[in-house]
Amino acid sequence: MSDVVRIHDLRVDTRIGWTDAERDEPRPVVVHIDLHVDTRRAGSSDDLADTVDYHRLTVEVADLVRGAEVRLLERLAEDIADRCLTHPAVNYVVVEVQKPDPPIDEKVDLVSVRIRRP
Repeated sequence: MSDVVRIHDLRVDTRIGWTDAERDEPRPVVVHIDLHVDTRRAGSSDDLADTVDYHRLTVEVADLVRGAEVRLLERLAEDIADRCLTHPAVNYVVVEVQKPDPPIDEKVDLVSVRIRRP
């Protein structure tokens, strides 16, 4: 059994892209995280120590994304998943990273990568 703590629509500017021109200026990415945890203990105790501190994790992820200078959404998603999995309450995580208005020669609102890691 797995419950979910969600952090959705975290918007952070970062340098990301395959070309140097893409990475010249920070651009926005949107992050969605589903933390699969067992919330029964916290549901009974009403104690933050018995669950994942989503405030702290949100700040950690935002700092990670802001400081990243990666080329691929795949890499950024892996880095975010790795950070989430350092929290002992997290059994597995689903991370989606979106790049709005990507530099593509067609009309595309966004591209995204979604991964699941144990």
